[in-house]
Amino acid sequence: MDEIHFLRHLVIGVGCAAPVVYVFHRLKQSPIVGFVFSGALIGPFGLSLIRDVGSVNTLAIVGVMVLGIIRENRTLNNPGPDERILSGDRLVLSGTKEQLRKAIQMLTGPGTGRSP
Repeated sequence: MDEIHFLRHLVIGVGCAAPVVYVFHRLKQSPIVGFVFSGALIGPFGLSLIRDVGSVNTLAIVGVMVLGIIRENRTLNNPGPDERILSGDRLVLSGTKEQLRKAIQMLTGPGTGRSP
């Protein structure tokens, strides 16, 4: 999967999941129900913000959150789904060590020697 498309899909997923999970939390429902609902909402059989099933599977496997983008001398907190990742951007990610390792590997390619 192209790195830019992956990041765009990741930002869409997190951008949709956060408010939906919050609403489900306020309704005293499990956050898992919110994640499932948001996935159905943005997926290929919902609003089609993420059109191919392979992208959905990749995001589910990696499971990281993009918290921000550091670009030049400014920080973009909670980047929206239309935010473009530019060459030289630094991403602020959240996830387990294994999730971060997978995300870095997907973004930079195997064998680059980078680690979380």
